[in-house]
Amino acid sequence: MKRLLSLIAMSLLGVGVFASSVARSVQQTREEEMKVTWEGRLSGDELKGTRKREGGGRGMEFTAKRQ
Repeated sequence: MKRLLSLIAMSLLGVGVFASSVARSVQQTREEEMKVTWEGRLSGDELKGTRKREGGGRGMEFTAKRQ
């Protein structure tokens, strides 16, 4: 997850002060393959966004700050 957040942040940094981006990842569990969509918005030194499981309902929110 930390690597994915870094990739989203790097892609957003070149776009401008207020930018948004979407990334997708696949996680393999014992029973199934889980596809996750990550949406984020960069504002200054803070990245806020959500991650949603494909076919799922409400997403989980996250906030990452530059150290």
